[in-house]
Amino acid sequence: MNPILTPLNPQQQQAVLTTDGAVLVLAGAGSGKTKALTHRVAYLLAEGFAEPWEILAVTFTNKAAKEMQERIALLLEKVGYPLTQLPYVSTFHSFGAKFLRLNASVINYDERFSILDDTDQLQMIRKIFKEMSIPESQLEPKQAQAIINHIKSDPNLGGLSQNTPRSRIIYDIFHAYEKKMQLSQSFDFSDLLLKTYHILKNHLDIQQQYQNQFKYILIDEFQDSNLIQYRLMQILSQKHGNICAVGDEDQSIYSWRGAEIGYILNFEKDFPNATIIRLEQNYRSTQTIVQAASQIISNNSLRLGKNLFTLNEPGDPIIFSLQPTEYEEARWVIRTIDQLSQQEHYSWNDFAILYRTNAQSRLFEEHLRQFQIPYKIVGGFTFFERMEIKDMLSYLRLINNDCDDISLRRIINVPSRGIGKTTLERLEYLAHIHQINLIKACELAVEKKEFNSSICQKIESFLKLIKDLQNKKDQMNLLNLYAEIMHSTGYYASLKNDPSEENLSRIKNLEELGNVIEQFQKETHEPTLQKFLEEMSLVTDLEQNPAEDQQVTLMTIHAAKGLEYPVVFVVGLEEGLFPSNRKELGQLEQMEEERRLFYVALTRARQKVYLSAAQKRKVWGEEQTNPISRFVAEIPKDLIKTPWPIPKRQHKLTEEYRIDEYPDDIFIPQGYPVLTEGAWVRHPHFGRGVVSTIEGEGEHAKIVVRFEGHIIRKFVARFAKLEILDSNLKNGGKI
Repeated sequence: MNPILTPLNPQQQQAVLTTDGAVLVLAGAGSGKTKALTHRVAYLLAEGFAEPWEILAVTFTNKAAKEMQERIALLLEKVGYPLTQLPYVSTFHSFGAKFLRLNASVINYDERFSILDDTDQLQMIRKIFKEMSIPESQLEPKQAQAIINHIKSDPNLGGLSQNTPRSRIIYDIFHAYEKKMQLSQSFDFSDLLLKTYHILKNHLDIQQQYQNQFKYILIDEFQDSNLIQYRLMQILSQKHGNICAVGDEDQSIYSWRGAEIGYILNFEKDFPNATIIRLEQNYRSTQTIVQAASQIISNNSLRLGKNLFTLNEPGDPIIFSLQPTEYEEARWVIRTIDQLSQQEHYSWNDFAILYRTNAQSRLFEEHLRQFQIPYKIVGGFTFFERMEIKDMLSYLRLINNDCDDISLRRIINVPSRGIGKTTLERLEYLAHIHQINLIKACELAVEKKEFNSSICQKIESFLKLIKDLQNKKDQMNLLNLYAEIMHSTGYYASLKNDPSEENLSRIKNLEELGNVIEQFQKETHEPTLQKFLEEMSLVTDLEQNPAEDQQVTLMTIHAAKGLEYPVVFVVGLEEGLFPSNRKELGQLEQMEEERRLFYVALTRARQKVYLSAAQKRKVWGEEQTNPISRFVAEIPKDLIKTPWPIPKRQHKLTEEYRIDEYPDDIFIPQGYPVLTEGAWVRHPHFGRGVVSTIEGEGEHAKIVVRFEGHIIRKFVARFAKLEILDSNLKNGGKI
């Protein structure tokens, strides 16, 4: 057998061998989806289906992309394939950035554009608020930022209108923002996808070039795709039609940032001849964990369905602990970690504490410090957000793109060179009235003598400094350029001359940035400043906090996606906290996403799972008492260990709480059994019930069912799992 296929189970082999057309691989948690993906790419290359440049593989983190490329290279080495070039494996945003470097000129952008992070974007929006005299009582800059990003998540800029006074303000802010972005030759994260899509859509020559190039497209974590990512993949795969989507609808947990579960649920509708392959064998977790997770997720209706199983050992039961307060909960968790490390010889990095919101981390940190246990927080204040690191990156960005107003504003007086706030405000006014960027405003101020001779001289010295560094950019390697910036700007000396503990820490961080640059130079073909800045701008939270030995990990469940640990603690399992009571989704849609989040949390564990809740918890200074999360009660009793029985229903179900809604755009296939009002049905979870009302028809029909026990549910037919019972029950049954 082909050595690329030998290590694969039959379903993984099918995912590799089904080379033509659309393929959807439904990969359960821990089922080896990365193995299937990497072996598929290696097989396509080794068997001559494609050349490396004819394959595009897209995943969701740079770390995952790098790992995939390394695994593909090892596989190809084993079969003697010449490794002169590897296929392009990247994140969506990295693909967009690379595409724009090559094609942004068609929308009047230079290839040296800057990429703004969230902080930079907000700073630019605040500047627009000031210039337009918009009071924050009317609209907050952070709200405007969220609205702009939401508008840009739609290829057609949905939500941008002038129908109301508020929408007209947003319209004006959006266009002012776009104009500033053009002036500063900058893109935000949303632009990397939106502008890429618009260029492909509006420039047929470029569209055809990329459609011809990519014979095979693979998308990892497909359930996390948003509208614009989905449209990008549709347009790129249009010619050859060889698109392989790998994902798990049971792990779709990012609706709050635009991910749409409907794309994976409706894949067969969009690609009618698609092959569906299920990877159902879990290689990660014990039987107890797999069975518990499978039982919990079976309560969801918005799923295509998998029967996850494992041949691993049964393992320990799941432990649940209810503590009097959140303080005792944190203490119980840390005590348990301490005992496990001593009694069962786990390392600190074998433990992960997962919570629903970042605000929950404080008490766990406090107790970890008391027990003198080392820890790290993923998603907290990261290395690349530190003041000194952002300062140095701003110098590098300005040298690369002198139109970058955000970077210039940050470092024009860092370290202090006598160009104060008042001077900067006047420079910004000049830029605004002349509709130019800040570097040109500085040049204009010197030329027109807008300031006294002393200030003009300081601005001129700053301009000369930047120009000199730009000239050296092409004469030095990156590491030497970085050292030159540190010394010629006086930045390093300003820290060295004030040897406080804080400044010594900053010097160490700057040394670490030097190590990052050196590593980049070693690992990158043609390590240019442009490539380095692009890579740094696209680093995720997980990649900013590299794994270190002997540290307990604290993070939200969203951040834990794709990771695994021997021992996992899932904390704060109370109604209103987890599941949360957020309102941005329909009620059932929200609850099902919360259940998927719990499923993700459980399946991060390889060996042990501990669950905890607090009887009382302070929220905004007020003590609250909430029932234990319904998800705990959904775990089969023989799989969970707790000193008391967990009641199925601990809170009064109001009519509002019981009637759940599905979104209107879920696809219902033709041929679904026709139901009539009054018909008796059975649901695998809710039992017997009678159809109360039917709303609509065809694909958008909704069915309201009143189940025994006075529980009402509202379903879309495709996901209802309703069995029609004998019509004789109609008159004899009672609800």
